[in-house]
Amino acid sequence: MTEHTPEDALGTTDRILVERPFLRRLALRLSRRDEDADDLVQETILRAYKARDRFETGTSMRAWLATILRRLFLTAAYTSQRRRTGTDTDLGEPIDTLSETGDTPDAPTTEAAYDRALDRVDDRVRDAFVRLPETYRDPFVLFALDGLTYAEIAGRLRIPIGTVMSRIHRARARLKESALQKTTGEIV
Repeated sequence: MTEHTPEDALGTTDRILVERPFLRRLALRLSRRDEDADDLVQETILRAYKARDRFETGTSMRAWLATILRRLFLTAAYTSQRRRTGTDTDLGEPIDTLSETGDTPDAPTTEAAYDRALDRVDDRVRDAFVRLPETYRDPFVLFALDGLTYAEIAGRLRIPIGTVMSRIHRARARLKESALQKTTGEIV
């Protein structure tokens, strides 16, 4: 004679709903945010309900639901990491914190350093500097003319060191390209 558990009397849909507190704890442990956990639980229950005919009786409902929830969480994390829709990858700042010119609102200006640089160079270099986007110009001036380290520039502009290095590299490349255009008269 086999023992009947209370779960045997429940249908698959009811068994899914019985696991809601477990799913909530698991989702909260994964996402670490109440709102995200609630969304994960809701989406898990919806997916499980749609796939309830594929649930194999005799297997663990809890394990099945946990697998669905974990896969939803990992897929969302992977997708979010790949898209990065809320940031501009070059600036590394959320789009809504940028001004219309692309500067961060509270970033310290390097106007004085820029003016000093223009006073010390010939017209060819000055023209190249003027055409250089401010995003690249500021770290380049701080590095090349003020002698700051990457870490100091990153701290002053409040951007990652890797971003400082790439912006300085891009500034050099654009200045070099501009200098070659002026010397040869050809567009490189």
